[in-house]
Amino acid sequence: MSESQRVGRIGSFSIDIINDIWSSSEVLDEILGIDAQTPKTLRSWLDFTHPDHKDEIQNYLIEEVLGKRSEFNKEYKIIRVNDGVERWVWGKGELTFDESGEATKMIGTLLDITERKMVEEALIGAKNKAEENDRLKTAFLNNISHEIRTPMNAIIGFSGFLNDPTLSEDKRKYFTEIICNASNHLLSIITDIINIATIEAGQETIKTSKVNINQMLRNLENQFEIKAVSQNLKLNCQTPLPDSDINLETDETKLIQVMSNLIGNAMKFTKNGHVSFGYTLKDHSIEFFVEDSGIGIPSHMHTEIFDRFRQADSTIARQFGGTGLGLSISKAYVELLGGKIWLKSAPGQGSIFYFTLPFELARNGHHKETQKENDNFLNFEAPKNLLIAEDEDLNFMLLDQLLANQNFNLIRVMNGAEAVHACKSNPDIDLVLMDVKMPVMDGYEASRIIKQQFPHLPIIMQTAYARESDKLKAFECGCDGYIAKPIIINEFMDLLKSHLKQEETSLIK
Repeated sequence: MSESQRVGRIGSFSIDIINDIWSSSEVLDEILGIDAQTPKTLRSWLDFTHPDHKDEIQNYLIEEVLGKRSEFNKEYKIIRVNDGVERWVWGKGELTFDESGEATKMIGTLLDITERKMVEEALIGAKNKAEENDRLKTAFLNNISHEIRTPMNAIIGFSGFLNDPTLSEDKRKYFTEIICNASNHLLSIITDIINIATIEAGQETIKTSKVNINQMLRNLENQFEIKAVSQNLKLNCQTPLPDSDINLETDETKLIQVMSNLIGNAMKFTKNGHVSFGYTLKDHSIEFFVEDSGIGIPSHMHTEIFDRFRQADSTIARQFGGTGLGLSISKAYVELLGGKIWLKSAPGQGSIFYFTLPFELARNGHHKETQKENDNFLNFEAPKNLLIAEDEDLNFMLLDQLLANQNFNLIRVMNGAEAVHACKSNPDIDLVLMDVKMPVMDGYEASRIIKQQFPHLPIIMQTAYARESDKLKAFECGCDGYIAKPIIINEFMDLLKSHLKQEETSLIK
């Protein structure tokens, strides 16, 4: 008989209490897994009871049923005789007594309730999971509120001090540095929140390019070196292969974010000692690692630590700060790139985080490194006319200040429709800085129209929409460049240099 046929079946029994002999109906035999070869008289009724419930049932029989002469009414587990399968049953029974009032028999029924108990356990598990998620979300929101308010407190407070006319130049410079650092911290928090929302919505995409891993890791070493020195940590970057052999086709932005998250975490949780990072080759994959001599992670957290909100459930968030999203984002990005991530760690013994990406060793020539200019000043033979489509006054003021005292004529419009009209009426425009979110006509539509009529006019999208999908959409509309707000000055100037120099050497205006 199948499991589904046994569910909900009810069988009857009779127990001879004096002689510890019991008899059962055919249906109950099927529930208990008794066949023709099973000698009933050789087995005690309690032998069918699951070991986890045997003591409970025995005490219940002695104290409640026999001691207080109550009816038997209990749910418990049994183990079937012929196949060892565990089942849940609901037993009900009543005692019979002899003329002297001594209990001689118990007669009753057993109902197979396995399916019902499985549903109940599933519901209880789901309820507990939901409550755990709600608790973690609440802790996460409380932590995020703290993380956001902390840099905001510094930004607002020290910005107010800058208005003091008696403030010394040294303090003004110091307060400005505090404001910049707090702003960058706030931006990283907002970026984490946007990234995890995009991941959960299934909207993350990858954009591959050839990445020189050695150069990328050296750039990260330079980026974290100052912080390592300030914490008295030894920072060690290991690049075992020559530059010409380690070009990887992957999404550079996501790979950098994963490595930055892991290195940043390692430095956060390491008070003294070292942080090392690099890679090794394993078969058809490249295995990255980030090792530290920090506080370590207990084994039961090795999987949970990659869950979103998980850090908010511990004292780590209160002691060290952070949103608790970095490792969750890193895991999602690694898996999106075709790899896996794991760690080795123990409390007080440091941690090593590993992740792999697909890689085939190929000698494909030396990687050409980008040469950075030493300053942000743009030199052109003749003034350049820049059309800036920006409806927010503060954003335009920032661009105006960035480009002040340089060889630019700025033309401002307030929406996409005005940008299209300005390009049609002014053939001397050299480049367009296009915002996305504007009234009347947005930047995407305006860029399409301008590119249709002026295909050689460079358009750089500058926008607060900072997801990878927004960047792809900008290029699909015909834009030649893209930069996310808040604008990083060096990146912005490099972008202008690149496109204006191309325009300057072009034969077609």
